[in-house]
Amino acid sequence: MALGVVGDALAAGAWAGEELLAPVRLGATSAFRYKDLQVSGLPSRLTLMVAPTTSGVLGVLCIAGPRSSNVPTYCEDAADTLHLNGSRPLPLGPSLAYAHRLAGAIGQLDRAYRTEQALAGAKTRTGQAHNSQLLSRYFSSAAATLAQARPGPDNAASNTTLLGALLAAARGFAAMSRAAHAGDSPGFRDASRKELSAQTTMREALAALVAAGYP
Repeated sequence: MALGVVGDALAAGAWAGEELLAPVRLGATSAFRYKDLQVSGLPSRLTLMVAPTTSGVLGVLCIAGPRSSNVPTYCEDAADTLHLNGSRPLPLGPSLAYAHRLAGAIGQLDRAYRTEQALAGAKTRTGQAHNSQLLSRYFSSAAATLAQARPGPDNAASNTTLLGALLAAARGFAAMSRAAHAGDSPGFRDASRKELSAQTTMREALAALVAAGYP
């Protein structure tokens, strides 16, 4: 039996056979438990318990001994004695405060939909410049809303990706507006490609947040 904090190398391993069970307790901390995992390079199955804290995601590992295929139950009993030093536990699952901020940012994007349609149908440089500038403001506003969010360590990466994509899209629309004003068709097309790429990244980050339980 081995019990410890999962390091970066192990956390990056190839996992198989994941089974998410009901939340369990690690002392005063709530955690999700994954049972019967396999990691490349390890001969034995293991159980992993993960808990979000103010210092990051804590992982506690229980692994079967060399002569057994089953993880001993006393390992989890020992894990239940865990105490946090210098950090606080965070609740499992989606954060209501972050969900509120995320909904506000998405609301800004919903209002941008008609402007995107207007931009697609714009036939003049003035129309392209005007609608591009409006869209830059919408995306900048959504980014400003999201910048104040605190998603917790489990969704911090998705939030950072989403925020970066919103800012990149805002910059792309601003560049499109400037190019339209200047009559720079190649510049307009280049900025449009960058904006579309940013929106693709944005949708991927949103999909990850939806998978994590956010609406």
